[in-house]
Amino acid sequence: MKVNYTGDRISVGEAAEMLGMNPQRVRVLMQRGKLPIGIADRTEGDKSYTYYIYRGRVTAFLNGLDLMGTFRNEKEQTT
Repeated sequence: MKVNYTGDRISVGEAAEMLGMNPQRVRVLMQRGKLPIGIADRTEGDKSYTYYIYRGRVTAFLNGLDLMGTFRNEKEQTT
């Protein structure tokens, strides 16, 4: 399955709605590198983050795919 990782950017709010979680939770998980749906970018010396979230990555995550396009639950898929 080919996933578009760079097209259709969406807001934190839209991603949160798709994932069924609070927008602040999405921000925190992205800052910690625990939610692979885009990038939480902070310029050195800056206090705020800019979020680059892509619909294709959210959809891939919801479908059980990681950023490399393989199943997260690979062991379950092959047995």
